[in-house]
Amino acid sequence: VSNAQGVSSTVTQEFETNPKTLPIALKGVADVPVISADLGGIWQPIIDNGVDTGIETTIDEDSSVALSFQLKSGEEGKALPDDNSETLTTLVTNIPKGVTLLDTNDNAINLVYAGIGANGEAQYQAKVDGLSDIKLVPPLGSTDDITLTVTVIVTEDDGDSLTVNKDVVVHIEPKIDAVDYTLDSRGTEDQSVVVNWRPGTDQGYTDNNETITAITFNMATDAISAGYTLTISGESSPLTFSNGSVVLTAPQVTALLNGANLLLRAPENVDRDENINLSVRLTVVQTDTDSSATDTAVITGTLDVRIIAAVEGDGKVELLNSSNQPVSTVDGDGSGSISLASADHRLAFVTPEGINTDGSSAEIITQVVISFVA
Repeated sequence: VSNAQGVSSTVTQEFETNPKTLPIALKGVADVPVISADLGGIWQPIIDNGVDTGIETTIDEDSSVALSFQLKSGEEGKALPDDNSETLTTLVTNIPKGVTLLDTNDNAINLVYAGIGANGEAQYQAKVDGLSDIKLVPPLGSTDDITLTVTVIVTEDDGDSLTVNKDVVVHIEPKIDAVDYTLDSRGTEDQSVVVNWRPGTDQGYTDNNETITAITFNMATDAISAGYTLTISGESSPLTFSNGSVVLTAPQVTALLNGANLLLRAPENVDRDENINLSVRLTVVQTDTDSSATDTAVITGTLDVRIIAAVEGDGKVELLNSSNQPVSTVDGDGSGSISLASADHRLAFVTPEGINTDGSSAEIITQVVISFVA
């Protein structure tokens, strides 16, 4: 507006209406859920090029792990205090065959067959109400890493939904199961005793992935000095001990692992076995199937050997006089009877080592059967 002098000015007129209510409808949008590590430091996030793709942990072979990480609604902490419009449904998929999921009571959760995986292996899945109370148990003896998929379905009250997949990776590293053990062996005097030295399932050696890489045998020095020997079948000479121990060479280890017998020989005519103190020390190694991780343990086997006495094959029964000289003729006393045990003669078992002995133990006649020749 211009006045009489031509000066312009702005005139504003306002008009105020009566108040009215304008309805605004907001439609819910499902948010990306948040996966977070547990407070115990067991689970760690997997970050791929700056993107959180899942979560992972590392456990020992033949152990288990709780899925103690947390899955939360993406709007938690951002929404209004009374906004609980999102619900999460969790589905664990791509569960390899042999993997077990346990609930809080250690009962197995039913798994549903879900088809064949990329490598032709069977896959299973399980619907769970939450993950924090679920325990994962790998197959016994396996060090194969496990990669599961946690599928989270986020649903808004008014219908919008979002499906998000997250990887759950469990790295499994070897853990030696073998423990110290005892084995018994039994043999006969003047013969080589096959020594049971290698542990089996009854001694706790149950993992075929564990390999014996080194073997050391130990024996009492007194026994070694007395002439007790250990020999690997196929070898021409006994093992050479030093200070009561012998460390086998790689070929010797291979021979025993391939089935060669370990032979204990006592000195001739000796059946003493209580102070041999034979034992073995084994180095056991296991390597992870899908990484360079290894575990090593040294276990000790106590090898109890029982040597059963045997009567000498070169001994013979003889009638001896009081001077221990053979008697060829025995006269009767006129009563019609002949004594084989009197002051001047007796029956005895004579060996090259002596009378009624083989040099280390007594060999005594306990029964005599006399046959008369017609």
